[in-house]
Amino acid sequence: MPSNDAKVNEKKYKYEILWFMVSMGTLISIESILGIYYISVGKVLTKTLFFSLATFLIGGIGAGPGAHRFFSHHAYKATRQFKIFLIFAQQISGMKSVISWCQIHRVHHKFSDTEADPTNIKRGLFFSFFGWLFIAPTPQYIYESNRIDLDDLFSDSDVAFQYKHYSKLYIAITMLLPTIIPTLIWNESIYVAFSMNMLKMSLNFLQLLVGNGFVHWDGPKPYDATSTATDNVLYNFITLGEGFHNYHHTFPFDYRNNEFSSLWYVNSLSTFFIDLCGLFGLVYDKKIATPEMIRRRVLKTGDGSHWIAKRKALKTNENDYSDENVVRSVNGSLKLESIAEVMKDVKILQEKLVCS
Repeated sequence: MPSNDAKVNEKKYKYEILWFMVSMGTLISIESILGIYYISVGKVLTKTLFFSLATFLIGGIGAGPGAHRFFSHHAYKATRQFKIFLIFAQQISGMKSVISWCQIHRVHHKFSDTEADPTNIKRGLFFSFFGWLFIAPTPQYIYESNRIDLDDLFSDSDVAFQYKHYSKLYIAITMLLPTIIPTLIWNESIYVAFSMNMLKMSLNFLQLLVGNGFVHWDGPKPYDATSTATDNVLYNFITLGEGFHNYHHTFPFDYRNNEFSSLWYVNSLSTFFIDLCGLFGLVYDKKIATPEMIRRRVLKTGDGSHWIAKRKALKTNENDYSDENVVRSVNGSLKLESIAEVMKDVKILQEKLVCS
């Protein structure tokens, strides 16, 4: 007899449009456009602009350091007060409850770019961006999402409370609170305040959703060439550090966006935020991939684009440094340099990695 898995795979998938989600998406989009219009004609008070920016950043914290790094992957530990703040921040973003967000993300990691992956890039770039929100999920995803382990989240009373009361919290915190505060405290127009809140939500969604496609579409795979996840410079710029997706899929337990993010904080806002909270005792036991772990993985499964792999390829014999010159790849071009100069740079990078 065929297994349950086989029966699921045999089911024919039919496209079913989720009209409620389409209606919500349309409403938010229209109001967001109105928000942009209000800004362009000078109808938005300066306080409201700063308030909207603040809620946008809070929503980003809820999705990145919160639902993603903390709740989905347990990449670090936090005090209960900080955990409650992360739940609140996730609620502000409007991007589902923590449990629902983590359920989708854990299935995505386990079944990346298969029929069980809700954001499967093989179904098209647009689908991976936005389409999956407005179309009924595949039978494979439904089957696997019901099997994925979420016991750690349901056993957390604070997380379970948000999940149980999400609809009420969505109305109160996601929709009303960011609208009422500018209206009551500094007399912003309620129409302007509502549109600015919708614009903030759209930007939070765009920041996350655009990456679903880009980071599984094109880019190098320095850590694991077998993974469908890539490192994407454009998306990394848009999200302030979340574009090193090949690194993340290879080392999902690492709280950092990439191996260098806590060293230079180059375009890595979420890593900086987590480290900053660590200074105040809100965050602790941060997990990282060690330099040796990274080196071994790069050499074993990487696509050769990592500097460690390039260094390895340059050396004809690992223990032979007698060659006077070496052809070195610098910014995509070939350059003839002394082996001593190459090894000097490598040593500096290795020391920085160890220090991180």
